[in-house]
Amino acid sequence: AGDLKAGPGRQNRFELESGEYRVTAAVGAAEKTAEVRIRADQRTERQIVLDAGILEVSVLLAEDGPEAPDARFQVLSVERDIRGERGQIKGPTRRSSFVLPAGAYVVRAESGQAGMDKEIHVSAGERNETTLVLDAGMLDITALLAEDGPEAPDARFQVLSVERDIRGERGQIKGPTRRSSFMLPAGAYVVRAESGQVAAEKDIEVYPGERSEPTLVLDAGVLHVRAVEVAGKPVTQRIRWTVFPVPEEGEPKPQAVTGPTSRNEFVLSQGEYIVQAEAGERNARKEVVIKSGERLDAEITVPDAADTELEP
Repeated sequence: AGDLKAGPGRQNRFELESGEYRVTAAVGAAEKTAEVRIRADQRTERQIVLDAGILEVSVLLAEDGPEAPDARFQVLSVERDIRGERGQIKGPTRRSSFVLPAGAYVVRAESGQAGMDKEIHVSAGERNETTLVLDAGMLDITALLAEDGPEAPDARFQVLSVERDIRGERGQIKGPTRRSSFMLPAGAYVVRAESGQVAAEKDIEVYPGERSEPTLVLDAGVLHVRAVEVAGKPVTQRIRWTVFPVPEEGEPKPQAVTGPTSRNEFVLSQGEYIVQAEAGERNARKEVVIKSGERLDAEITVPDAADTELEP
């Protein structure tokens, strides 16, 4: 290969010494090289034919629309390598227009969890238009503490398969994530919402080109706790909180719902609980009642260091 005399660039006129050169023209993924002889004191014109066409890709959620939002595109080879994978020619990109050498390709479109491949042919000198239909819909999930609200704080969402594996577990399709909106292939799913120590699941259906908006009710409330000393002053020492359900009469001490933790706000299922505060060697407990959709601010008095600590 000889030395590079000019380019790459968009200019198409060059001043060169006499001699033989190779000129390469490229647009998009199309590229052609031609040999040119330059003679002294002469203007030489050379036309390079790319033998290429333009591919315009549209992607719809259903046959009658709408367009898929935030779609990503790839242009792949028809042939597969020894591992069964197609060669990547362009993308992934949000651009939907490509200049390609004439020939056969596979175009891939993806939006969220939905995607499809389609074999296409690009004809030289033509604009080739193709549409991919994802057969997908949008899922928007809302998680509430109670039937009439409010929304569950810091909710996390998952989309799961309806079928269970040999261990009885559902396949995880998306999440856990704080995002509550998902693009999914049409079909049946289980959606799960979690907030604090509470979770709820619901069977849902996603339809092509439609928006499904399920609401999950956690039947829970929010508990905010604060520790004070006997004199009413806030406890400056680091506090560790543990929350237990109130046991039924005669039952052994139940496992903690949450904690020990330095967090002092909890989302809990409706019911009765014991909250324990530990500040070094000092500790105290208090029974609280959590009601669905409500917030409870509870204050726990921690004894002075000289007082007898409560047994855990």
